[in-house]
Amino acid sequence: MKITNYSAYVASSLMFLGCRGNLAPFQPAQNMPAKGFALGLEGSGVGAASDEGGEFEGTFSIAGRYAVTDSIEIGARIGATRPEIMAKFRLDQGKPGSVAVSLAPSIGAFAATATGIRAFNDYGQIPLLIGIPIGKHELVLSPSVHFAHAVNVDTYVWGFAAGPGASIGFVAQPKPWLAILPSFAIAMPFFHAGPLGIDSNDTFAYQLGVAIMTGKMK
Repeated sequence: MKITNYSAYVASSLMFLGCRGNLAPFQPAQNMPAKGFALGLEGSGVGAASDEGGEFEGTFSIAGRYAVTDSIEIGARIGATRPEIMAKFRLDQGKPGSVAVSLAPSIGAFAATATGIRAFNDYGQIPLLIGIPIGKHELVLSPSVHFAHAVNVDTYVWGFAAGPGASIGFVAQPKPWLAILPSFAIAMPFFHAGPLGIDSNDTFAYQLGVAIMTGKMK
């Protein structure tokens, strides 16, 4: 969707149509051991579509994560996608060879100008990572909730959107210090609010990409 006015700008920001958002978590459900770390390079194609048209764009980001304990990780992402801070909380007992379940929320914010209008955007997602072990690798299924808010810093006109999403990924780990993570994700903003009266029910966004991670992950 091309950004031609403030309404379209807010719509694109809120409905994940800015082609800069990161929809895929790009991480396993399994946690690293305490004091473990991982650095990742992420390349993606991020697209969006609605009855007004579509847009597709390539992105590249860098992400880092650190294991505070055996069940809690923190991290951050910067680059072509929107900047984010992240966390991951292991919810199951962490038994070797069992299905792993983790909650991996992330939040972020940025300011941007489109067609002469300045706006502040904040956003986040809450994915539930379900990791199914396949040998030393892992299939990751993830239902999620996405939300976003934008406001014109001059007029204070605002908008908010939220909706469900889902992703599927695979963690191939040929070495303890190396992981390759292809992933596909989609998000659909079903709920929206704000004075602009944006109709987002016919919009969706998607991401297809791969991350290469290295570090002390085992």
